[in-house]
Amino acid sequence: MAMHPKTLQRELHRQGVSFRALRAQARLDVAEHYLRDSTIPLTMIAEILGFSELSALSRAFKTRHGISPVVWRVNHARVR
Repeated sequence: MAMHPKTLQRELHRQGVSFRALRAQARLDVAEHYLRDSTIPLTMIAEILGFSELSALSRAFKTRHGISPVVWRVNHARVR
């Protein structure tokens, strides 16, 4: 990103967001993409995105959407 990590941290703080929150949002955005546009198993999606285990992905997904990744995939899948 061509900036010192501390500079990035200060800029994110100025905008009212943390790197951790941005990373969590990005991971769930990518998870949604995989769930919607592929048949990749949930365990593989969790591994690709760096979740410690499938339950961590499921917990984060339920927090964001109120439903499990499996149910979300059934309702939003483009690939069958």
